[in-house]
Amino acid sequence: MRKAVLLSLIMLGVVITPISTATDSDGDGVSDEIDMCPYAYGSATSSVGFGCPDSDGDGVADFEQAITYDWNEAIRENLVYNTLGEDVYGLTWAINNTVYYAGGDNNEVHSFDSFGNHLGQLHTMTGDIYDIEPSPDGSMLVVSSGNGGCMVINSTTGAVVADLWNGSTSGGVFEVSWSNDGSMIFAGGYDSKLVWFNATDWS
Repeated sequence: MRKAVLLSLIMLGVVITPISTATDSDGDGVSDEIDMCPYAYGSATSSVGFGCPDSDGDGVADFEQAITYDWNEAIRENLVYNTLGEDVYGLTWAINNTVYYAGGDNNEVHSFDSFGNHLGQLHTMTGDIYDIEPSPDGSMLVVSSGNGGCMVINSTTGAVVADLWNGSTSGGVFEVSWSNDGSMIFAGGYDSKLVWFNATDWS
């Protein structure tokens, strides 16, 4: 009888005793409970960045240190005149980094190679070019402009794929952005509108 009671007490003690296990998600030997960067392997020992990446091994986390570069040897590779009007507002690189697209106050979208050589005019909008953003797959550009312009064009030929917002705001469409999966386009206009479009049927 005593053995049964003793065994029951032992089992009860095991059941109600909290089990504590330290988790180390990034495998750097620092428990997630005290690791300031629990998902990034690191060896920093500073109080602010404990357990965070420390590239130079001085104990201070990378994000705590300013990085200074010496640009004394930097030179200008190229300079383009009179292609984009007097002011350039929209500029973006292609996804594959082979070309970039730019537009300004002459309402035109132009393409340039990676050395800055002018390749040609892609498209003309209804007003000054404000923003240019490539689709995640790089096949299309969404371009916004003054006078309510917001169009999707082919990134190679400049052919219109969809006219999203033409003329629906008098002040222009200032900012555009694709969702990361390419399924939607977001556009912000002068008249305080933020509109998103379905990239499947452009609704």
